[in-house]
Amino acid sequence: YQHIDIMGACCSTEAVVNNDVTKAANPVAAVKTLEEVESATPATPPADADAKRACFGAGCYWGTEKFFYHDFGKKNQTGAITDGQVGFMGPNEAIKDPTYAEVKAGFTSHVEVFEFEFSGGRAYYEALVRFFFQFHDPTTLKRQGNDVGTQYASVIFCYDQAQFDIATKVKEELQQLITAGKITCFEGKTVTTDIRRATTFYSAHKEHQDYLTVNPSGYCNHRIRFPAWPSLDAVVEEQASVVQTPSVEVNSASESTPVVEAPVAVAETAPAVPAPVPEPEQAPVVVETVAEPVVVEPVVSEPVVSEPALTEP
Repeated sequence: YQHIDIMGACCSTEAVVNNDVTKAANPVAAVKTLEEVESATPATPPADADAKRACFGAGCYWGTEKFFYHDFGKKNQTGAITDGQVGFMGPNEAIKDPTYAEVKAGFTSHVEVFEFEFSGGRAYYEALVRFFFQFHDPTTLKRQGNDVGTQYASVIFCYDQAQFDIATKVKEELQQLITAGKITCFEGKTVTTDIRRATTFYSAHKEHQDYLTVNPSGYCNHRIRFPAWPSLDAVVEEQASVVQTPSVEVNSASESTPVVEAPVAVAETAPAVPAPVPEPEQAPVVVETVAEPVVVEPVVSEPVVSEPALTEP
């Protein structure tokens, strides 16, 4: 072995090629500089084998990001949400790389979304979809509260068939629970959430990222509408327990079978008894009373005689 001390470090010049140990022709060239090491390092670490991307539109993306990343991601430990950004997603024929002002005007067909990477598999993705329906109103078409327009639509953008199947199943379950009266917190009675294939994601400006963390008192119209999902099994059991009255089929007689009519018995009726004629009512007798006159005798008063006053002589 040949050793060369470079910058006080002892470095071996062994090079392993096809499991054979050979000596490097130029031992100094075998030492990489810091710049070379950094340039060879991937900009982002490799994703987990089961990591996938998800994208949801639930109105203003500030609240969508906050509820997914901070409320759900920090509490549900069966998976992880990483590398999330707010931005826009729309149909393939929409304009490319739209600005916030263009999307806000409502003419680009883009939706404000939170797009992120997650790990945890299908079970974690289903939990994400269920939580998505809990913190916004999926029954108001292209509107969340006072935010009206295509950009505020309720949309789940799917990256594969598995996500599409899970989103469809949960949406149908929610509709059953609303119809059965188990969930009554929404404005409407029909789930209008659109489930689409994911397209190109355009990240919003830096000042919009993690907005409610930087501005805790910023605008947000999201909230938890119902804390837990009611059991769908209970709804199915209630529907099955409803006893339906069996229909009775009446078979009409065939033409070849003679129909014998039973004789109709005529009941004897007693002679009618005339109703008694009521006697005419007598008019009430009015007795007039004459009041006797009252004679008032005059009162005769006796004259008052005053005695003369006596004076002493």
